[in-house]
Amino acid sequence: MFRKPIKVKSNSQVKGSDRKTIKDNLLKSFPNLTETNVEDLMPKKEIINSVKLVTSANEVVHVYTIQKRPVVFDVRGVLFPTVYLLWKFPDLVPSFITHPQVLSFLTSGADLMLPGVITPPPQSGLSKYGNLSEGAIAYASLSTNKAAIAVGITAQRSSDMLASGGRGKCLTIYHFFGDKLCTLEGVPNLPIVDLGPPDWLKFTSYDEDFPELGASRSPDPETVLINNQEDTETAETNETLQESPQETSPVTCTSEEMDELLNYSFFVAIKYSKSLNLPILTSNFYKLQMIPVCPEGKSLDLKKSSFKKLKPFLDSFNKFQDGIITVKEAKKGVESITAINKDHPKFAEFYIEPSLRPRKEEAEASNIPSTSVTESFIITPNVLPIFSDTGFKYELIKIIDELHAQFDQ
Repeated sequence: MFRKPIKVKSNSQVKGSDRKTIKDNLLKSFPNLTETNVEDLMPKKEIINSVKLVTSANEVVHVYTIQKRPVVFDVRGVLFPTVYLLWKFPDLVPSFITHPQVLSFLTSGADLMLPGVITPPPQSGLSKYGNLSEGAIAYASLSTNKAAIAVGITAQRSSDMLASGGRGKCLTIYHFFGDKLCTLEGVPNLPIVDLGPPDWLKFTSYDEDFPELGASRSPDPETVLINNQEDTETAETNETLQESPQETSPVTCTSEEMDELLNYSFFVAIKYSKSLNLPILTSNFYKLQMIPVCPEGKSLDLKKSSFKKLKPFLDSFNKFQDGIITVKEAKKGVESITAINKDHPKFAEFYIEPSLRPRKEEAEASNIPSTSVTESFIITPNVLPIFSDTGFKYELIKIIDELHAQFDQ
């Protein structure tokens, strides 16, 4: 509504007799506002201006400003809050949460669509789309900050939003942060205040939100009773911690350290691996050759390196270092390592102690069942008469040594 240029028809100061009318309209239009809130918003000595303007669509709108900042605007007899008012009173009207990437679409004149709305999870106990009727006033905010970024009316009822399966329009946007209404009286835009994410999107702690499998969540601190045995319990806890093994916190690597770790594992794999057979798919080379030879206590993570992906990493050896390896495309999107240049200086100079080199896994003999092969024969009807005196029967499998013994007799 205010994205395109607007025309100001009049701008006058509100007289004392009209101030009470505006306050009454605020209290009537927004039940969540209290008289104290209104007094804080509109102190007696604060100048209030009434601005009459016409939008690009020839819509006549009345705007009320305080300190040259628009607070509310009247469209066809309905009072709407501006983003500035909603920053001060976030619970004034219902809100819908969306992704930060959606902001650029809203400021380009798009309405808020249901696929872009983030709904609370079932465990939060909150309704997905609230309990709103069509045409209800609501605003949009971001998942990272619940400060209002756009104001409008619902395009359908909450029940219809739920029945639509997350398809269709959610809010018809009338006003958004940064539009012509925000700078109505020539003042620059204020920076968006940081009100933090919604409560149900707040990340408290890793241990609380992602507890160890099988572990119970820690009790709410507000429910823990402090008694006279606090010092004793603390001492017992310290003793328990001393007896229990300490868990080592994961060591974070810089991109340079991860690059070195990748280079080390690469050279170990191509020079000392006992199971490397060429050609080999690049993905299999990384998973089956490089990862197993990574030093103990460390782990490879391409995303933490400067390469970010496997292809750029292998290309650095295929192209930029005179071809330590040869990588060819087997088919579209599938690459294989087809050769290793063992005459390359980098290959020749790489050396690690024999004790650190990968060894071919050999299963212990005691764990492998022994296999024995015994030569045996079956007596068929054609040769059965020969064994008539031996007592051998038809189709009886006999070991060769037993047959020799019978013939020797």
